[in-house]
Amino acid sequence: KSISIAGADLTMSAITVPSSGIAGGTVTVSNTATAASGGGNAGGFYITFYLSADNAITTSDTALGTRYVSGLAAGASNAADTTLTLPTNITGPYYIGAIVDMYYNSNYTVSNMVKESDETNNVSEAKAISGSAKRRIQGPSKAEGGPRTIWPAKSWAQPRARVASGRSPRGMPRRA
Repeated sequence: KSISIAGADLTMSAITVPSSGIAGGTVTVSNTATAASGGGNAGGFYITFYLSADNAITTSDTALGTRYVSGLAAGASNAADTTLTLPTNITGPYYIGAIVDMYYNSNYTVSNMVKESDETNNVSEAKAISGSAKRRIQGPSKAEGGPRTIWPAKSWAQPRARVASGRSPRGMPRRA
C-alpha cells in the first residue's frame, strides 16, 4: 500500500482595506489566513503586506509590514487587524495586498517558512486605496494676525499637578 502525505496549504482567504489613507499615516487592514482542510498542519509563518501601483501584488512591490501567525491546524483560520504605515510620498490610487508565508529576513531576501503542497496560491486579492498628501488646516493669514497654514497639533502634556504639601512636584514653594 502507498501512503500519500499532504503538506499544508496556506491561502489569504480575506483582506479588507479602508478606501483611503493619508501619506505617512496608518491604515488598519483586516486579514484572514487559512490552512486548507485537506492539507497538513502549518507551523509558524509570517504574512507580509504590500503597497502596489497596480492590482498585481508581488514581492517587488513596497513591503508595508508583517504579522506573525504561530501555526494553523488543517482547516483552521486566523483573522486579525494589522496596522500599517503608508509611505510619505504617495498620492492617488494604490493597491494593498498580502502574501501569506512570506517574510523578509535580516538580509532582505524572501523566504517561505512553511513547506506547502501548493506555493502558488499565497497571494491575496489586491484592494484599492486612494492616498492623499498630509492634511493641512488653513488658519488666518499673516495679514489677519496668524500663520496661513496650521499643521494639526500633536498631543500636549498636561500641566503638572501641585502636591497637597504646598510645594510643587519639584520641591519649589507654591505661589500664593
